[in-house]
Amino acid sequence: MRVEYYNRNTHKSRRGFSLSELLLAMGLMAFVAATAIGGIVVIAQIRDTMNRQTTANMIMVATVSYLRADLNNCSNPGNMDCSSENNAKKTPFVIVDRYSDFIVRKTETSSDTELAKMNDPVKVYFWNSSPTKPTLGGDNKKTPLYGIWVRVECQSYTLPSGWSAGSITPWTGRSYLVAQNVMAGTGMYTRIKDGKITYDSQTNLYTFTIEVVDENNPNDVILSQEVKICPDPIVQYIEGAVKRSEEQKIG
Repeated sequence: MRVEYYNRNTHKSRRGFSLSELLLAMGLMAFVAATAIGGIVVIAQIRDTMNRQTTANMIMVATVSYLRADLNNCSNPGNMDCSSENNAKKTPFVIVDRYSDFIVRKTETSSDTELAKMNDPVKVYFWNSSPTKPTLGGDNKKTPLYGIWVRVECQSYTLPSGWSAGSITPWTGRSYLVAQNVMAGTGMYTRIKDGKITYDSQTNLYTFTIEVVDENNPNDVILSQEVKICPDPIVQYIEGAVKRSEEQKIG
C-alpha cells in the first residue's frame, strides 16, 4: 500500500495580487514618481533663479563701473534727466580725462585707420532706452537696443601726422549702449531708476539707482543697486581747500 504524506511547504498558494493590492502599489509608485519629478522641477527652478541672479550681477557690475568711471571724472556735477535723449542732452556732463583717443578713417572708403587725439574735455550724457521709449542702434540701425545709452561728444581734436581734416568725415561724437556685450542675449537690460541722476552740492555726491529688469516684463526688477559717487575733481578741490586753510592757520 502506498502512503502519501501531505507536505504543506510543497503546496504553497499560487494566488496573485488582488486588484486592491495592485491599485495600492500603482498609487504608491505614482506618488513616489510625482514627488521625484516635483523635486527635480524645484531644483531646476532654483538653478535657473541662481543663474539669472548671477547674470544680473554681471550686468550690474559692468554698468555701475562704467557710470562710476565717467562721473568720477566730471568737472561740472549736477542733475540729469535721463528719461529721454532730448532731456539728457540739455545738461551734459564735462568729463576731464577719461576719454582721450578715438579711431578715425583716413577717407570715407579707406581701410586705413588711426587714432585721433581729443584736445578738449568731452561732454557726455545718458538716457534710458526701453520698449516704450526705444533707441535704434547697434549693427542693425533698425533694431531697438534697450538699456542705458551714452553719447560722447568732442569739438576739437588733433589728427595723426599727414592726415587732412578735409578728407575725413568730421567727428562729432558717438553713441552706444553701456554694457551691451554683457547684456546681449540675456533677456535683461539696465535702466536708471525714474530716469534721474541727482547731485547734492552739500554732500558733493551723485545719487542714483541702477535697475536690471526683464526685457519681456519691465516691471520685473531682477536686481537694484543705489550708487553714490563723489567726483574726483571735487574731492581734489576739497582736499586743496582744506590744505590751504590749515596752512593759513599755521602761518
